[in-house]
Amino acid sequence: GAYSLRPEKGLPVKLNIAAGPRSLDDVQIALDTFWAGHERVPANVRIEVSIAAGEIAANILEHGHASGLQMEIELHSHEVLVEFTDCGNPAEVDLFAVQMPDEAAESGRGLPLAQAALRLLAYFRDELGNHWRLVSKAFPSSGRPPADG
Repeated sequence: GAYSLRPEKGLPVKLNIAAGPRSLDDVQIALDTFWAGHERVPANVRIEVSIAAGEIAANILEHGHASGLQMEIELHSHEVLVEFTDCGNPAEVDLFAVQMPDEAAESGRGLPLAQAALRLLAYFRDELGNHWRLVSKAFPSSGRPPADG
């Protein structure tokens, strides 16, 4: 499980997470392991990615009725990529139409929160199941701001 993960400097973190009461803890452990091996990711990006990944994983497990999910975290030059794959029910969601519900609503905040925390949130389904791609907001790759382009 997640408890055998060791941070490997510069390498992606991959983890299979079974559905259960500790699933979201395992998502956070995977992220913490990744951050330990990628210290140059700024704190604000870590927080935003952690919020978004937790919301998407919760949606997969709660609404998709998946028996588990695969999580992969990678660092590109100036952004963090998180991908979830699961074999649950198709997600019936239009990411272009997602809006924050009114204050009285008891649910429906997960996707808007995730979108606000990320540069990109994408979903597709193929023969392998559901795929969620989360891309962080850009951050400097070497102490300099990313070049516009």
